[in-house]
Amino acid sequence: MAMSSKASTLLAAIQRSDFLVSLMVCEKLFSLTLPLSIFLQNESLNFVSAINHTKQVLSSLKNIRETARDAFQSASQLARDLFEVSITIPRLSLKQTTSSNPETSCSEDYFRVSVFIRCLDSLIQNLTDKFMVNEDVLLPFQTLLPDFAAANRVNEMENLTLYFDIAISLSAVKAEYIFWCEKISSMDPSSDVLKLLDICDKTYFRSISYLLTILATLPVTTASVERTFSTIKRIKTVSRSVMGHQRLSALAMMSVHSGIDVDPDEGIDIMSKKKTRRLLL
Repeated sequence: MAMSSKASTLLAAIQRSDFLVSLMVCEKLFSLTLPLSIFLQNESLNFVSAINHTKQVLSSLKNIRETARDAFQSASQLARDLFEVSITIPRLSLKQTTSSNPETSCSEDYFRVSVFIRCLDSLIQNLTDKFMVNEDVLLPFQTLLPDFAAANRVNEMENLTLYFDIAISLSAVKAEYIFWCEKISSMDPSSDVLKLLDICDKTYFRSISYLLTILATLPVTTASVERTFSTIKRIKTVSRSVMGHQRLSALAMMSVHSGIDVDPDEGIDIMSKKKTRRLLL
């Protein structure tokens, strides 16, 4: 009886017009943010690239503000195909304090105002707060990347001198930047910051190397941390609940860096040298 009651309640909930419209709105909005979400999980991610991709997503989201008709039509079609019902406006009252109560002439306008625009504005605001607030501070770093580096932008290096702990000659930084532009002029524009750090001579390009290190270590998302917790969840199962910290850390490192080839003979040599053994390994 209890199961039947729960099933009836669930069926009534998914047949509600606001649920169906919200479902289609989420599908429409998240389809636009899916490429950005996948990109933000990249291990070699930097803040400049994240801001540039976020700008493209924000531009697309702002352009579809008046195109709620597609989501509404999809919700109407879904309601007819699955439940043989139509999308209707919920019961309204003269004084509404806990939910949206806009004055509209049809159900499409009601859900556009109460669901679509509210979800869209919330998504735009969250992306703006996350990435675009520090745009003025971070964008000067893009002059260090192959796609943006140019000798005629040397004066923009003045915006990066504030990141140095000690007083440094601006003329020296500008000179380094001109040489750096020549060095990376033939590189692939899509080269990431870590690759630039590998080819950057820390002795010759001392200031450039310091700025690239800052850019590479700026946190963009918590995807790496989330992957680590997922790895720990897979390793420390119920049967391994008494596993020690050292063994857990070793297994986690092996799982995270599974792509690195390990020579078994080298591992045996390291283990054999840790203490004296009666039998040679």
